[in-house]
Amino acid sequence: MHFHDAGPVIVPLTGFPVSKSGNLQGKATLTAPQGSDLAAGLIYAMIHTQNYSAGEIQATLVKQ
Repeated sequence: MHFHDAGPVIVPLTGFPVSKSGNLQGKATLTAPQGSDLAAGLIYAMIHTQNYSAGEIQATLVKQ
């Protein structure tokens, strides 16, 4: 699992549980342009699985 910003991986997420449920907490430092992209809804999380190596789940990050 990792975060993308219109291109390559910008933040790899390690320690994500290999199960059907779970939580993951952590911190990441973004560059100023990445922070702007996050505010604009351009950063997304991608989860890859064995069956879908190109990415099974994609979720855009939004502020709530």
